[in-house]
Amino acid sequence: MLGVPAAVVVLAGLPALIGSSAPAPSAAPAQPAAQAALAVELSGAQGSRSQPYVIELRAPGVPPTRAAILRDATGQHTGEAIPVTGPCRPNSTPVAFETGEAAWCLRLQDVAVGHELSGTVQDLSGNALTLTVRRRDSFWLVPAVVLLCGLLVGLLAALVPAWLRGHVRGLVLERLLAANDTAQEGARIDGLRDWVVDRERDGQDREAIISAVDRVIAHGPELARLARVGLSLAIDIAAAGGELPEALKVHAQRRAAPGSPSMDEFYASDGSRLGEHPAALWRRAIERAAEIRDELAGEALAIAQLPEASRADASGALAAAQERYRRLGSVDQVGRMDDCLDELVAAVGRARAAAAVTPIGLVRTAREPAEVVVELATRGALEMVTEPLRSLRTLEGQTFRALLATGVVIALALGYAAVTIWSAVYDSNPLFHAFGDYLALFSAALGSGAAGTVLALIGNWQVTGGARSG
Repeated sequence: MLGVPAAVVVLAGLPALIGSSAPAPSAAPAQPAAQAALAVELSGAQGSRSQPYVIELRAPGVPPTRAAILRDATGQHTGEAIPVTGPCRPNSTPVAFETGEAAWCLRLQDVAVGHELSGTVQDLSGNALTLTVRRRDSFWLVPAVVLLCGLLVGLLAALVPAWLRGHVRGLVLERLLAANDTAQEGARIDGLRDWVVDRERDGQDREAIISAVDRVIAHGPELARLARVGLSLAIDIAAAGGELPEALKVHAQRRAAPGSPSMDEFYASDGSRLGEHPAALWRRAIERAAEIRDELAGEALAIAQLPEASRADASGALAAAQERYRRLGSVDQVGRMDDCLDELVAAVGRARAAAAVTPIGLVRTAREPAEVVVELATRGALEMVTEPLRSLRTLEGQTFRALLATGVVIALALGYAAVTIWSAVYDSNPLFHAFGDYLALFSAALGSGAAGTVLALIGNWQVTGGARSG
């Protein structure tokens, strides 16, 4: 009885032994899990708790059911990628996996701004998505304001040298005036400060004022001294040859007196520079007066040679010329003696012709009117232009078009600068948020050459030239 079960067992196990020697059927190979990576750029409130950012992508497996935590390299800043079931109404549909039929909807929220966060989202089949999220501040508002402030500060920075130049040039002028105020008698220019005030009130360019003041302080006293010495010598020489008109001599002696020259000895009341020193004009007037005196004496000698009956007209002309000569008291009066002398010469000529007398006496020398020679005044800050109405309208039209073109060029320059800075500093930085980012934006705007372009364009409209500052 005991051997039967054993045989049964052996027989029963025989099929198993036989089956173990036969090859087993091959099982289907397991499908490998898919791997993908995706980077998402966010700005402003996108990805925050109040404004989550939803993405939809196609994947080979079922959607994940667990949220993934995204972290930065330090682990201190985080965000969440939460699967969304049902219609997810995505903000974007990026491509991550090469193939897939299932729709993954992920809601990105609590993403730390200014940082790059990474994490892995995985479904139950092992399909994994390495997700990288970068979030920065929105350009409009704070970064845009910072950029604009940088451009404005750049404009101010371009204005500062012009303001500083004007301030410094004002100090240079004041130092010249102060040095003249403290100069010794004879080396000082009287009335210089009042002259400067009048020129500034008239709108004359400061550089021209400084140049005039420096020139007159440096050379005016010596020029005046030499001119007065020359006048004094001329008075002595003329007086040694005969009598001079008393008023003319007194005025000339006053001009020749030593002392500090005044500004009106070098510049006219309208600010134009005189051609020569008044003492030089008076010297020429004295020399001319001496010539007139000798000429009158010569004509008197010629009249004395005429017959008694022919002298009447010539003697009358001589008396009128002598009386006018005695009343001479200014440079202009000396210059206007020629008409009287011409009448005298004509009268003597007529008397000689009537008496058939050979001319005896002095021959008149060529004369030059003793008039003040003044250079033309330079154009001031304002000028009046009279044109026909038709031409004026044309000028207004041209001015409007030029102003419009200037405004367009300014807008293009500022726009180009803003777009360039935005592209280089903001758009290329997906983590724009930190203080250094704003500093770089401000610095780029500050260093832009647009401000200088604006000043150059505006300076073209200044009458005295944009390069100079008042």
